[in-house]
Amino acid sequence: MNNDEKRKDVVLIPLNNKSLTQDEMPGEDPVAKMTAEYHEGLRKHASDSGDLTHLLNQNGTGGTNGMGHSTKNLPHYGNNWWNNFPHRTEAEKIFNQALYQKMNTMFLEKGFTFTFSPLPVFSKIDRGRLELDFLILWRGHAFVIELDGDSHIEKSHFDEEQRLKPLRDNFIDVKRVRSIAAPSLQWAQHEVENLFNYFERRLDQ
Repeated sequence: MNNDEKRKDVVLIPLNNKSLTQDEMPGEDPVAKMTAEYHEGLRKHASDSGDLTHLLNQNGTGGTNGMGHSTKNLPHYGNNWWNNFPHRTEAEKIFNQALYQKMNTMFLEKGFTFTFSPLPVFSKIDRGRLELDFLILWRGHAFVIELDGDSHIEKSHFDEEQRLKPLRDNFIDVKRVRSIAAPSLQWAQHEVENLFNYFERRLDQ
């Protein structure tokens, strides 16, 4: 069979230009609609339940921040919330505000800035958990900030160092900040500036 004979067997179907375009939006996927409605129902149920630890609660943290201890000692049910983050003390809440201000001010001045997490939780051996006060990521380095308040005073220096040993073993820089009886935003701003002066010197070594 030559090429001409092959061409005779090909049936050409004329194309309608309109069939190549879609003038109207496709109909809504009923499964996607049901899924979205179901998810929204779950979010509403979680929010109405008052369970601030639920990942779908719009008023909760949406994560594990502050959940380093047993469920009987969660900061979620205290009054020290700020920017959708729970804090164990008033000092932590105010320190968060000062860090947030510093983060935004630095971005306006330099076009880039650091990021941080309040009460981040890490895994330890024997299924233990390590909850820190603040973790700051800046210029490729991680800095841990611990506010030494009343809860830290009750612990011995040895106990505190044992708690932070996984960080020390991994060469993470830990800075301790002494809290005060009546913490203020001015106090926190002063301590944050001192920390970043230290960070700059540390990174320039």
